[in-house]
Amino acid sequence: MKKYNKELLIAILAGGKSRRIGTHKYLLPSENPLIKVIIERIYNDKVFDIVLIVKNPEQISTISSILHGYKDIVYIPDISIRKHVIVGVLTATVYALYRGFEYMCVLGSDMPLISLKFLEFMFKVIKRGYDAVVPRWRNGFIEPLASVYKVSKLYEAIVDTLLTMHLDRCSLRSVIKRLELAGRVLYISAELICSLFGYVFYNINTVQDLEVLKFVKMSVRGKT
Repeated sequence: MKKYNKELLIAILAGGKSRRIGTHKYLLPSENPLIKVIIERIYNDKVFDIVLIVKNPEQISTISSILHGYKDIVYIPDISIRKHVIVGVLTATVYALYRGFEYMCVLGSDMPLISLKFLEFMFKVIKRGYDAVVPRWRNGFIEPLASVYKVSKLYEAIVDTLLTMHLDRCSLRSVIKRLELAGRVLYISAELICSLFGYVFYNINTVQDLEVLKFVKMSVRGKT
């Protein structure tokens, strides 16, 4: 049986429809799917556990066939049929609470330049006593899908947000604002992170974004 370290969890959201591309982004490109690239870049079962949040059992079958070499990855379907990022994050948070994880990082399934060293750095920072550590650009834009959270505080913030705001108006940014009111949120320079670990925030939204990857050296600084 898998032994959980009861502290660190990586949650990857893979239940979105990817409307602009027309298929699940994590399946592209077919010769080396994004989800496989991401797992290969961050996998370290001695540091943390990984859960993939999916929409239905069919997705589990598809993704597990791609990641057949990683037997200890957990797959959890969304707790609601509503398609929304908050549903995926809440699903991951409930799972993390149930398994006793203290901290969680939430990632998209379309971030092929994510870095293991970046994740280790973020977890090290949050354990200094913060409720969330959130990368923020100089223009104020934040990266909630590359942030780390204290699981119990994140759950409280999501519930409070859903009690006061319709789901269609919710976002991770509104949840982080709620965390600001209730606890300690540390904003960390996104520019600094990129200088240390490469452009870990790059995500795929269009076919053109996939084409750009052909010109990006995948062994960027921060890859293990």
